Amino acid sequence: MSPINLAEVTAAINKPPRSTVEVEVLDVESSEPAQMPSQWRPILRSPDSTERRKAALALWNQDFVTIIPQFMTLLNRNLLDVRAALLYGECTLLYVNQLRGEPYSVWVGRNPHTFGTFPPLWDSILEPLQTFLHEVHPGFGGLLPPAAMSTMAEYLDDSGPLECLDGEEECADIDMTNLLIIAETCGFYLASPDLPSRTIAFEREGWFTVEDPGPALDDMLANYLFDPRAGPRCARTAGAG
Repeated sequence: MSPINLAEVTAAINKPPRSTVEVEVLDVESSEPAQMPSQWRPILRSPDSTERRKAALALWNQDFVTIIPQFMTLLNRNLLDVRAALLYGECTLLYVNQLRGEPYSVWVGRNPHTFGTFPPLWDSILEPLQTFLHEVHPGFGGLLPPAAMSTMAEYLDDSGPLECLDGEEECADIDMTNLLIIAETCGFYLASPDLPSRTIAFEREGWFTVEDPGPALDDMLANYLFDPRAGPRCARTAGAG
């Protein structure tokens, strides 16, 4: 496999609406950043892209990988390289993808040292996702960093009643102060202790559905490979049943 073009990687990170991201891609000769997790050392020190990819994906907890099979298939097919880098001085991992000869798509895997304090309603998040956010990447693709998570009440400055789609009675009695935003693409993915066990809610323009978290997160991450606004959930017309 040909080596990636680092200038094009930097350009992909700085594509609109971003334009001034401070990024330094590290290599085997780079000094190890003080805040770099020790488990990332094989990624920094390996001169081989295949070994770097294997080392990075080996960090992903298996119980999370198991519930996102569609995404993992696409990731394994399209991932060219994983590089340690400094973004605004923070040590991160860059997952460099390429789809059918198109320009690079670069995802940032946040440093677990940046996790911070646990957000409210943390225990309502599916355990495999908790582990991923706490131990692997506290922020990846559409998954929000825990430090940036808020309740819908905080986000909207409104704790009023929810409006469910037809047939979605599970969300009818949920207070917005009990809905935690855990991911965002064309809408919000929400965890709540008031939802039925092992479910999450998806909200778009005021409308809510209650879904199985595995397929919902798998669909969200898989479509993030192509377009954050792609996929069946984002294609819905608000208010349609």
